[in-house]
Amino acid sequence: MGFFLFLFLFILVLGLAVVGSVLNFFLRLFSFGRKGRASTANQEESATSAARSDRKVFSKEEGEYVDFEEVKN
Repeated sequence: MGFFLFLFLFILVLGLAVVGSVLNFFLRLFSFGRKGRASTANQEESATSAARSDRKVFSKEEGEYVDFEEVKN
């Protein structure tokens, strides 16, 4: 009787661990986890810092803008 109880509990814990891992995988896959909340905070922070900086970031020697041309195959 004790062996079957141990076996049942072992299978139950193992099953819950597998279900938790699969659920965690799908939550991370679709970004429902902490990343989404942190991303929103980072966007607000970068918008605030961009509004504060009024000076030019790149010098004239670092690059230039080019017109977009669509390449057709």
